[in-house]
Amino acid sequence: MGLLTFTRLVSFLLSRYHDVTVAMLAGFMIGSLNKIWPWKETITSRLDSKGVVIPVIQQNLWPSEYMAKIGEPLVLQALLFFSLGILIIIGIEKIAQIAKQNH
Repeated sequence: MGLLTFTRLVSFLLSRYHDVTVAMLAGFMIGSLNKIWPWKETITSRLDSKGVVIPVIQQNLWPSEYMAKIGEPLVLQALLFFSLGILIIIGIEKIAQIAKQNH
């Protein structure tokens, strides 16, 4: 129910206020980069009820800092998966354009 409502709201906003909506969505994506940044140092952690260590406070590091403090940052793999994600999005857009032309 929530997903349907959200998609209708975004569709409405894109049709009426396209530029502002795209800017807002881009801001959300840029703001979320902090959460998905792959090179982090755990400052504080806790144990859950099953004894698994859960990070509570983490600090983002540059790959060079990560290498000095923790180990190999695997930058090549990160760039590879970043590129793969971009290619998947471009592919989906191309498929959508072809499907739109056929209808």
